[in-house]
Amino acid sequence: MTRRIKPTDVTATLGDHIRDAAKDSGLSVNRIAQETGLNQSALNRFLNGTRENVRLDVADRLFRFLGLRVLPPNRKPLSPR
Repeated sequence: MTRRIKPTDVTATLGDHIRDAAKDSGLSVNRIAQETGLNQSALNRFLNGTRENVRLDVADRLFRFLGLRVLPPNRKPLSPR
């Protein structure tokens, strides 16, 4: 399942969306770390807010695993040819 970030969520950061999706997934930090190949301790610090940011490649892994996508607010679906 892919979650789309709503254009109305302009005050939320990418980190906020990752944290929400991780919580909503119901998966443990250990499971997410194992599945994404990330360090469990560093991921836990990020998810609990102790660590503010993650590198872009780490965010990408988390986005893909958690089914998140970022789309511009004015993007329209592709029409069939």
